[in-house]
Amino acid sequence: MAVALAGALFAAFCAWNGDKTSLDEFPLDDGWIHQVYVRGILTDGLPTYNPGVPEVGFTSPLWLGASLPFHLVAKWFGVTPVVPVKIASLLFAVLAALGIGRLASVFAGPASRGRPRWALCARVGAATG
Repeated sequence: MAVALAGALFAAFCAWNGDKTSLDEFPLDDGWIHQVYVRGILTDGLPTYNPGVPEVGFTSPLWLGASLPFHLVAKWFGVTPVVPVKIASLLFAVLAALGIGRLASVFAGPASRGRPRWALCARVGAATG
């Protein structure tokens, strides 16, 4: 439910914001850098920033691998991978937040089950009632 709401909010923001929100390119940041390295993997078989020159300047090998399938599909269809990669990024962020909340409740014990925001308080002995 939260993911669907986040996706709907993202779509509404893009529609409202018009051409100020880029749906066909990444900002010049990690998203762009990973796109360039994935493109290098797809063309040279190795992570390259400059064609034909392998290097490891990317910041997250895990994200490089996670975004590779989206780039493959986008290349196959001849479209930009930006929107699918941004949606995947949002989904991974939501899953990470849910996972961290679950871990916090597991480690904090029964006092915080179902209430992850109280997990730290329960762990350090603060009143959580």
